[in-house]
Amino acid sequence: MAALYVTAEGGELLQLRGSYGQHKSQPQQLRRGEGLVGQCAAQAAPLQLDTLPADYIRIHSGTGEAAPTTLQLLPVMAREQVLAVLEFGSFAPFTAAQQALLDELLPIVSLALQNLQRALRTRDLLEESQSLTEELQASTEELRVQQEELRTTNENLHAKSLLLEEQSARLMASEEELRVQSDELQASNEELRQRGAILAEQKTTLEALQLDTQQKADELARASQYKSEFLANMSHELRTPLNSLLILSRGLAENEDGHLSADEVESATVIHESGSNLLRLINDILDLSKVEAGKMELLLETLPLQTLSTSLVRNFRHVARERGLAFEVELAPDLPESIETDSAKLDQILNNLVSNALKFTRHGSVTVRLARAATGAAREGDVAIQVIDTGIGIAKDKFEKVFQAFEQVDGSTSRQFGGTGLGLSIARGMAQLLGGDIRIDSTEGVGTTFTLLLPEKHGLPRVSLPGSPAPAASPAAPLLAVPTVPPSVPSPKPARVAAPSFDIPDDRHLLKAGDTVILIVEDDPAFARILVDLVRRKGYRALFAGDGEAGLSLATQCRPTGILLDVMLPGMDGFSVIEALKASQATRHIPVHFISATEDHTRGLDLGAVGFLTKPVTREALGTAFERLLHFAEGSTRQVLVVDDDAASRLAVRKLVGGGQVQISEAANGRDALAALGQQAFDCVILDLGMPDMNGFEFLERAAALGPVPPVVVYSGRDLSPEETLKLRQYTDSIVIKGARSP
Repeated sequence: MAALYVTAEGGELLQLRGSYGQHKSQPQQLRRGEGLVGQCAAQAAPLQLDTLPADYIRIHSGTGEAAPTTLQLLPVMAREQVLAVLEFGSFAPFTAAQQALLDELLPIVSLALQNLQRALRTRDLLEESQSLTEELQASTEELRVQQEELRTTNENLHAKSLLLEEQSARLMASEEELRVQSDELQASNEELRQRGAILAEQKTTLEALQLDTQQKADELARASQYKSEFLANMSHELRTPLNSLLILSRGLAENEDGHLSADEVESATVIHESGSNLLRLINDILDLSKVEAGKMELLLETLPLQTLSTSLVRNFRHVARERGLAFEVELAPDLPESIETDSAKLDQILNNLVSNALKFTRHGSVTVRLARAATGAAREGDVAIQVIDTGIGIAKDKFEKVFQAFEQVDGSTSRQFGGTGLGLSIARGMAQLLGGDIRIDSTEGVGTTFTLLLPEKHGLPRVSLPGSPAPAASPAAPLLAVPTVPPSVPSPKPARVAAPSFDIPDDRHLLKAGDTVILIVEDDPAFARILVDLVRRKGYRALFAGDGEAGLSLATQCRPTGILLDVMLPGMDGFSVIEALKASQATRHIPVHFISATEDHTRGLDLGAVGFLTKPVTREALGTAFERLLHFAEGSTRQVLVVDDDAASRLAVRKLVGGGQVQISEAANGRDALAALGQQAFDCVILDLGMPDMNGFEFLERAAALGPVPPVVVYSGRDLSPEETLKLRQYTDSIVIKGARSP
């Protein structure tokens, strides 16, 4: 006889999964430690009984039954954990060969059970991924339909605007006629009365036109409001699941536990990068009003071209392999090592061009070639990135059309290959923003070559390129109707000054384990001495640095308890210092408090500072700053409450910030969150504004009525209006919109 009991519920239960030769009254479930099976699991050691009572158990057959004389129980182990227990009964003691067979059987059973558990987990994850993909596809189709409706509305408004201009022109002609009539007034009073009647009639017409103009303006304002509400709702629906996907795939790609293979890590990296590209594209469309108003900002950095080549191969080689296409990236020997550009926008441009090439190519190959631009085709020193395919090709009279919004080569292509026709329009606009342009060369049925020309150093004037659409004489019609606003004027950066020539003695040579150490980064010698003296009077150790580079070096070497930081420092300013501190795993936990003559509180707090004081400061304010530094220092477990109705989003936040000295509690609605706040104290609340039973504003008001509200991080999937942001500021200075940089 034989029986197999498999562990469940963390090893506390043993469930019967198979038997041989036993009676039907056999127990189906045992607890750990219950009976011989439970004892075998609890002790993780074999048990054997050689002499059994006659009435202990009987082995049944069709013709009779008898009692076994030998009973043996064997634990199935994996990494010192019991996975199952095997029980065998026999009429005779086990022979050496039989015992050897059982010993060799146990590792095989263990491996089989582990493989089955992994397979079941993989199946569950696949089903969840497929469900999320279907939801995203449905949301994307709904967005396309609504964008088409918005485009139709914009065309109607444009036609009405032309009619209004025509009426205004007629009105100006009438005013000119009135001026001539006024000159003739002196000649004839009778003519004056006649002209007066005409003037009254024209005044009536003017009032009617003004009323019509006001109605058109009201309609335009309503359309703009509907568009804004639509974008706000869609941003939440699209950003929330994508943001969870990004955080979780990033965790898999980092592979901290080392459970994944190199191929699995690469796959997770591709998922993260592809999701980031999709989220950036969604954000660009949702923030299109900023693009049309000239507010799209560039984040310039030095991009090694070898890194760009590796990224393209990693992202697209597997796609080409699935389509049966050859895919290569070629680097010319005369290329510079790197270019100065916005790598995120360059990735978006190339992802669009290469994706299109793979989509429209049935047979053959897709090649990305990086080389110096040909003489006469662009400026000297430009880099040309060519995307060459052997696909369906484009007719020459369609070259300009493919760069227009919501346009493709023709209707049949759109139906056959899909797409919104936005990609090339956005890519061309971004290429011009980067100081370059895109040109096209194609033959129908043979293939297409898109050439992206970029300056090696950003800031060179753009030139007209042969084979590319000429810049329009007037701005193209916007994809979405938005009010035109002037671009904001960037605030001036603090001026760079020479490094200080003074030195203030500190306690760097007196530090011992367990000391409370405050690092002061300040270029004003008088104020620096005051801070050092104040730190020592409070019984702490003081470290001093007169510039940003020295401060960053001291923070890395000495790991202070907290840092008092000025903004206007020589060389590396304070904002750059805190960015470097937060980017390093070794120093990101150190609390930083700004004390500066500047008033850029928002930027300092957004970068992760625990406080911001504007000079001149009082001793009371400095005391408060010390208290905040010590409050946020390491050494105690932090309790964080995550309030979000989306389980995947809560999981992503828990993976991102949990562990170590951070303990996470979760609530799926406002009612449970308020109950949690009433039961225990939390150091921080991470709050999504959209909940099923109440919105985030109502939750914060109710929480404030219960008592002091802990620091709140609003983590929302939709853009907030200025009024909503102002209302939230009474509870929090940290508002994060779910996007590519939100983690």
